[in-house]
Amino acid sequence: MNSSWVPTSAGALVTGVLALFAGVLLLPATGGDTAETLRMVREEDGRWLGVGVMLFLGGAGMMLGLPACMVLFRRRGRVLGGIGVVVMALAAAATAGYAMLVVFFRALVLSEAIRPDAFDAVLNDTGLTIMLLGWVVSFYVGELLLAVAVLRSGTVARWIPGVLIAHVALWPVSMVLPDEASTFTVGLVVLGFCGLAFGAVAEAERTLVDRAPSMMELPRALG
Repeated sequence: MNSSWVPTSAGALVTGVLALFAGVLLLPATGGDTAETLRMVREEDGRWLGVGVMLFLGGAGMMLGLPACMVLFRRRGRVLGGIGVVVMALAAAATAGYAMLVVFFRALVLSEAIRPDAFDAVLNDTGLTIMLLGWVVSFYVGELLLAVAVLRSGTVARWIPGVLIAHVALWPVSMVLPDEASTFTVGLVVLGFCGLAFGAVAEAERTLVDRAPSMMELPRALG
C-alpha cells in the first residue's frame, strides 16, 4: 500500500492536537457562574473567538490526521485500532461542531440576545446535555481504544499509549482538579497523539525500506 500520504496526515494530526491545546489554554475559567461567563464574553470577545477558531482547527486537523494512525496497527490490533480511529474521528468532528457553538454563543451575548436565566435553561436542556456528554465519552473511548491497539501492536514506544491511558484514567477527577492540573491533563493528549504521529511516519518509512528492492534485486526490478 502506498504510504506517501502518511507524513502529510501525521502533520495534520500534530497541528490539530496543538490547536486543541491552544484552545483549551485560551478558554477562561468562569467558575460556573452564568453572569460571570456572560460578562467575560462581552469583555473578552476576541479571546472567545480565538477559542472557537482553535477548537475548530483542532477538530479538523485531527480528522485529517487520524488515518495516519492506521499504519501503526498490525494484525493483533488492526480491528481495535480501526474502531478507535472511527470513534476518535467522531469526537474530532464533534469538537469542530462545539467550536461553532462557542462562536455562536459569543455572537448571541454580544448582540444581547441572551439573558442569564435563559442561558441557565439552555444549559439544563436534556438534548444538549446528552450531545455534550456523548462528545466527551467518544473522545475518551476513542483515545483508550487507540492506546490499547498500539500497545498490542508494539509499533511505538510504550510511553506513548501510556500517557493516553493516563489521561483517560484521570477523567473521573479532572472536573475537580484546579485549572493548572486540568491543563496538564490536556498536555497528556498532545504528548500522546504527537507520539502517534511521529510513530506513524517512522512506521511508514520502515515499511518503505522493507519493501525496497535490494542491490541484488535492483536490476531485476528495473527490468
